[in-house]
Amino acid sequence: MALGVPVAFSFITVNLVGAFFFMGGFLGLDQLVDNATFQVTRFTLVPVPLFLLMGELFFHSGLAIRAFDALDAGAFLLGPEIWEAAESVAADCELSVILSALVGRGAAQAGALGWRGHYNCSVSA
Repeated sequence: MALGVPVAFSFITVNLVGAFFFMGGFLGLDQLVDNATFQVTRFTLVPVPLFLLMGELFFHSGLAIRAFDALDAGAFLLGPEIWEAAESVAADCELSVILSALVGRGAAQAGALGWRGHYNCSVSA
């Protein structure tokens, strides 16, 4: 930091020097490269940068702002029957049950509650 070097380059320098001295010279550097390659190419880490890229694309294209504006406007355009159905749902129901009640899918609501008898979600549809 005192030399004005970016933190990422400082970290990689410390890792390279440490691997060289503490892991047996150039064999330690080979092991460092192998481990880094293996960690970067694992599928479990792929969604993280792609999710960040998607967020940046939504932000810079203006799509995120338009989506939130549409949600804000849509909440005021819903009819009173939607709000009555939402208020009649019990507080201990799952989100899937609430959404199925809002769209009037009785079979979906019965399927969601079929294996959980302790929920009491009666919705007047």
